[in-house]
Amino acid sequence: MPTGLQFIDLAGNHSFVVLEGDLFIVGRNPDADIQIDKSYFHRKQVEVSYRNGECFVTDYWCRLFVNGKAIPPDIPYSVKVGDGVCIADVDFEVRPLHPDGIEQMHDGDET
Repeated sequence: MPTGLQFIDLAGNHSFVVLEGDLFIVGRNPDADIQIDKSYFHRKQVEVSYRNGECFVTDYWCRLFVNGKAIPPDIPYSVKVGDGVCIADVDFEVRPLHPDGIEQMHDGDET
């Protein structure tokens, strides 16, 4: 099974999987790997990478929070299973990689 993590959007709109060796750009730009089309998002808001068994998020615009802590821009910050990651106002929970890709919402989860 590949090594990686899931970023589950708690609102159910923008969940994604990051695997070893991946580097994703999250932003408003249509060319962004993970596009979030909100007017207050920058074209290149955050970078998410997974290398050497560790996942990092790098903020470019002072709008990234991990477990409620503001993350300074341009510094890769390590995240792990159970962390809450907020990009602007989009809340993600970091979860272990599910064998079938993006984990589905379970009965009783908010939809």
